[in-house]
Amino acid sequence: MADDLLPLPPPSVSRSPFLDRLGIPEAVARLEQAPAVPGMLTIEERAMLTRVVATTWRGEGAIIDGGSFLGSSLVAEAQGLQANPAGGAADWSRFPGGKPIHGYERGIHPGRRGPRERQRKVYDGFELDLGDDFVSALERATEPYRDAIALHIGDLNDQHWDGSPIEIAFIDVCKTARLNAHVSREFLTALVPGASTLIHQDFFFDRLPWIRVTMGHLADHFRWEGQVNSSSVYTNVSAVPADVASYDPFLHGTFDDCLRLHDAVPFPGIGRGTELRLALSRGLLMAHKGRRSDALDYLGSLAVEYSDVLTDPATGPDARRRLDRCVGQVTSGVLYRKLGWDGVDDTVDGRPTVLPLLGETAAGTTALREVDLAAASARVRERPTVPGQTSVTEQALLEELAAKTWRGEGAIVDVGSFLGASLVAEAEGLRANPVFSAAEHRVPGLPIHGFDRGFLPAPPGPAAKRERTFGDVTIQLGDSFLPRLTRTVAPYGDLVKLHVGDLEKQGWDGSPIELAFVDAAPSATVNARIAASFFPALIAGSSTLVVRDVYSDRLPWVNVTVGFLAGHLRWQGQVRMSAVYGSTTAVPADVATYDPFTEATLDECLRYHDASGGEVETIGREWQLLLALSRVRLVAAKGDPDGAVDLLRDTADRYVDLLADGSVHLPRIERVKQAISRPRPAG
Repeated sequence: MADDLLPLPPPSVSRSPFLDRLGIPEAVARLEQAPAVPGMLTIEERAMLTRVVATTWRGEGAIIDGGSFLGSSLVAEAQGLQANPAGGAADWSRFPGGKPIHGYERGIHPGRRGPRERQRKVYDGFELDLGDDFVSALERATEPYRDAIALHIGDLNDQHWDGSPIEIAFIDVCKTARLNAHVSREFLTALVPGASTLIHQDFFFDRLPWIRVTMGHLADHFRWEGQVNSSSVYTNVSAVPADVASYDPFLHGTFDDCLRLHDAVPFPGIGRGTELRLALSRGLLMAHKGRRSDALDYLGSLAVEYSDVLTDPATGPDARRRLDRCVGQVTSGVLYRKLGWDGVDDTVDGRPTVLPLLGETAAGTTALREVDLAAASARVRERPTVPGQTSVTEQALLEELAAKTWRGEGAIVDVGSFLGASLVAEAEGLRANPVFSAAEHRVPGLPIHGFDRGFLPAPPGPAAKRERTFGDVTIQLGDSFLPRLTRTVAPYGDLVKLHVGDLEKQGWDGSPIELAFVDAAPSATVNARIAASFFPALIAGSSTLVVRDVYSDRLPWVNVTVGFLAGHLRWQGQVRMSAVYGSTTAVPADVATYDPFTEATLDECLRYHDASGGEVETIGREWQLLLALSRVRLVAAKGDPDGAVDLLRDTADRYVDLLADGSVHLPRIERVKQAISRPRPAG
């Protein structure tokens, strides 16, 4: 689908033996004399589709049309089928549903992406309001060919191919990284080696870099045959194994891996304007993978490298607007905070998505794509307020994880429940979880376990504060808050079991843990006890661990421990002070009982600390500052106060933009300065 917000550049068809055999110019001439089917495909692409089907389809596999929109691609394919002698000779009963062409379309136009976007769009004379359902228009356009076409209406992410051979696949639907990965898993393994043609319509486009990363990953299985405007044409040369197709290199590959795959395949013969679009895609890829400054430097260099394209009257307007758009989006952070970006828009399936989350408060990978913080935060605010230290957005995160990721394979453990806000969020999420409501889980007893010692520490001295206030609740230090916690969770007695007492004396029985929230590591000793007791019970490949205080300036042992376990935990995102990790491999007991903060060297601890925060450049600078201050405390705690003073000075210089007069961060700097002059014992 072309970008209707910008004027189209001149048609661009690279010459190749494959494309030359199709006779595209002659097909274009014929289409120019026929009524146009509304859509966003160029006439050259429609001609190419007709000729690919007419000249290469042998009846050995189905024709897939992913992203049919108003039907222009389906009509082109059906007309090609009519012109192909094999069309009448093939046994159509071998195809799913007895039809050789299968069109996939959601059927609803995306809503407006911003107030400046036009509400009404016009496609070849067909007017459509954003947000409208256009299925009836698609059905009318394809009605003359319905004996050959099966329409599949709905979100493609929810639809599956039955594995039947596919001979031609036209893909114009990979507008999100999630859809791109789904297409690879569902369709590419069914291509017929040596006989199938794959056409990626959005390949020579500046905004969807995951397509190029994926095709670089699959380079051994495809031969590039040429370009028709924004479409890239391939022949499948070898079968795509299921494990290869199921790996998402854009999501799971490193920054360097993704750049290498993006640039893996040369495209001889493409024009300079097309080269610029690929270069813009490369710049956006850098931003998606968390390298904002590198992306801006690279995008800035393109103005010089492609000055000929930018000043050419034929290509300049389109090229300049695309370059300016890329720079603007990376600069503003529209793309920058979307690590593992899950959509061209800020919505998935018509609703706000976790990516981007809420301004500077959160960042996430597509592992959190089902989390809707905005909606969950609204639900939290509608409930009676539970006082405490867990923010509304962190409560929303826990509710969404319990509702959407818990599969009944293990318990939900809440370490440091305090006044119960996190327990309420988890319980509300569990009640909304269809697995739980269907009683399909395998967790014996109550599914949620809350751990807390039940009181705040007594004042350290006669001059210290003797009480603390949380919302409208004031608690005397040293007094038990167990009665309030018990009252808070009473409505969830069918879900929650409380474990009250000193955490250093409590353990876990080893039962599987599927979701763990940890907010109780005021000392390195308690932190080590938590890791040893609970982390070995995480389920490899399916558990989620949420650790509060990773993005804090006070508890560096938390960062050191989760960084030490980086080989077993994959960072998935940040919500205010909390980091979200997915369990990738089991944490052995001997690994969990090792306390890196106490036993590792300073250099090792710094390395672990730096591994704890995920893709640090993707989080807001406020949270980057807190990580940096935690690092200062770590240096002091490990016995290098002079090094800590120097590091604090460097940190203040690096974040001077956050430290203006009146800044809320100035007291943090002063607090850390006082702490490193008299570092407290680690335990």
